[in-house]
Amino acid sequence: MTRITQTVTSITRVGTTVSLGDVLYTIDSSPVVALYGNVPEWRSLSSSSTAGADISQLQQSLIALGYDPGKTVTVNATFDSATVAMVERWQTGLGLPATGKIALGSIVFMPKAMLVQAVSHVVGDLVGDDEAMVTLQGSTQQVVMQVPSGDEQYFVPGLAVQLTGGGTGKAW
Repeated sequence: MTRITQTVTSITRVGTTVSLGDVLYTIDSSPVVALYGNVPEWRSLSSSSTAGADISQLQQSLIALGYDPGKTVTVNATFDSATVAMVERWQTGLGLPATGKIALGSIVFMPKAMLVQAVSHVVGDLVGDDEAMVTLQGSTQQVVMQVPSGDEQYFVPGLAVQLTGGGTGKAW
């Protein structure tokens, strides 16, 4: 299988605070934009997408950025025609073709404004889909699991846990 690479055409700097609507970096001049939400981007979004929390986050973020001036969008987890129109206005505002679709990898959901802790590439680097670009300070993931009845006593706050596939964490 041939690996597809693209060129970094801009990237944020270490120490920058990234907020709602900021461009983290561009790949072949296509921006990757920070939006707010707790669910990570995991799929492309369009009018054919099934309802989900990621769509609600997109709707809330674009409304907060002012792309629903007529107040026609209802935050309802559905990528309806009003959401398509709002996405097209946002894309036009970014200087992109107004497709009404969000490609996987073109947005990053983060819970709040965050500080750029590290940058892994510079302008001109060739990168592939699986490469880290920016590390945000304080970014964490929460894993929720069912504890069998009677085993609750073993899961105390601060307990170190090993995650399958690598990584560690703490119970809270």
